[in-house]
Amino acid sequence: MIGNHTFTHPDISLISERRMDAEINMTQRLLESTINRSTVLFRPPYAEDIEPEIPDQAAPLVHTTNLGYITVGMKVDPNDRRNPGTGTIIQNILDQLDE
Repeated sequence: MIGNHTFTHPDISLISERRMDAEINMTQRLLESTINRSTVLFRPPYAEDIEPEIPDQAAPLVHTTNLGYITVGMKVDPNDRRNPGTGTIIQNILDQLDE
């Protein structure tokens, strides 16, 4: 399975709907041109899907739902946004799978 995760990995609670549309559209086009498939799955950057705490965090998820995407949560946070390196990312994931 493959899903959309935005093109430049912005904090979606801080960008406009217009920018969000561009981020999703660019990624969708990249997927279609690379693997000849589209996706309806979306996982927001920065774990916004886990439990939005304020309306600004929930609004983008409503928007992507209205665009026809299914928000996919993540049980495991790889902490990849910190760019710790492949080995550390893999170990972070494996450590959380044991919990």
